[in-house]
Amino acid sequence: PLGINIGKSKITPIEESQEDYLFSFKLLAPYADYLVVNISSPNTPGLRTLQGREPLIKLLRTLTAENKSTLGGPVPLLLKVAPDLNSAQLEDILSVVSETKFAGIIATNTTITRPHGTEGCETRGGLSGQPLLEKSLQVVRFLSKTSNGKIPIIGCGGITSAVDAGRFMDEGASLVQVYSGLVFRGPGLAKEIAQGLSWRQRAWI
Repeated sequence: PLGINIGKSKITPIEESQEDYLFSFKLLAPYADYLVVNISSPNTPGLRTLQGREPLIKLLRTLTAENKSTLGGPVPLLLKVAPDLNSAQLEDILSVVSETKFAGIIATNTTITRPHGTEGCETRGGLSGQPLLEKSLQVVRFLSKTSNGKIPIIGCGGITSAVDAGRFMDEGASLVQVYSGLVFRGPGLAKEIAQGLSWRQRAWI
């Protein structure tokens, strides 16, 4: 399956973000098996303001409407969120995702915080990799529990082993994604995770 991630361009003013997303959506959706709406990259100025309820519901309604006319039929739409949101913000996101009938949530993007043990990483931007693990797990746990497991969640953030992936599944993730882990562990990590999780029942697939 081919998943395509779209986000606002760095040079696009935030007030023109909806048109930016629509342009990317129309261009790429016909080729995607699923499409991710990224509103949480900390490296794009102002992007995370779209995680507020009002701008978010406006954007997702627009994309949902456009998705109905996608060549070949609608594709599943997922929303990628930040690990730095509080409970009230996450509840708003769950409400909007449910209302607009998005297929699920990817939790999470990179963090703007610097967890304990990351001293010396003061460079601005998003921090990824293993230091992100606990924050991402907390978000997955909250989203799964608050939604009563009704909204599919793809866990992402700091996964470098089958044990890490299993922790995401235990917290309610339906699937997992790996980024930095592939850099540090290589492509064999995917097989390791698949084998490590093979004992589980397959109801989550």
